[in-house]
Amino acid sequence: MPKNIQEDINILVQLQDVENKIQVIRGGLEAEETKIQGLDSGLDAASKELETLEEKVAELKALRREYESDADLFSESIQKSNVKLSSVKTNKEYQSVLKEIEDIKQRSSENDEKMILCMEEIDQAEKDLALKHADHKEVSRRIENEKKAIREESESDRLALEKLEKESRGISERANPAILGQFLNIKKCANGVAISRVVDAICQGCNMNIPPQTYNELQACDSLRQCPFCQRIIYWKKEE
Repeated sequence: MPKNIQEDINILVQLQDVENKIQVIRGGLEAEETKIQGLDSGLDAASKELETLEEKVAELKALRREYESDADLFSESIQKSNVKLSSVKTNKEYQSVLKEIEDIKQRSSENDEKMILCMEEIDQAEKDLALKHADHKEVSRRIENEKKAIREESESDRLALEKLEKESRGISERANPAILGQFLNIKKCANGVAISRVVDAICQGCNMNIPPQTYNELQACDSLRQCPFCQRIIYWKKEE
């Protein structure tokens, strides 16, 4: 158990130093997790682009099959009309069948043109898809390597964190329970920093000037005091 206020302060300063390091590592771990999430989002976006292009190729191929099916139907219709043409009885019927054949041929020609354009689109889309597959493979490889490096760093940080948390528990066990409780309560409300040094009458936690009387009393180290502005526990240490 600490024998005096100065010993209490020393323990709290040690504890705060360890807690500061813990905060830094936890912040680093959070940043590393954010990086991994960002990399995953990037890979998801690349995968979505690849999927969209694959869907486009599939849709174009389905459209080509429709054109091919229509081409067969037009060919069949022309054959039937030619048979019909050979059996007409009058000139009027003959002219009517001829027009029917011309209409079918016109529609067939338009269908063929659309099919050719579709096939050209398929050819280009498949080239784009091949490039996209290669890009996606490279992006995936790069991202996995980056994630692996981040995870290795995170593992190192977690081991360091475990060590510091163990050290924090050890220091806490040496602290006066009542003072430790006060320290922890302040820490929750003061961005993780519960104790601050005062240098030249200025609290290093909030950069405010401590009243002269408080500053003089603080140097006596006879009781635990708090900054009247940020409410952190404050202490004075002689310049070395």
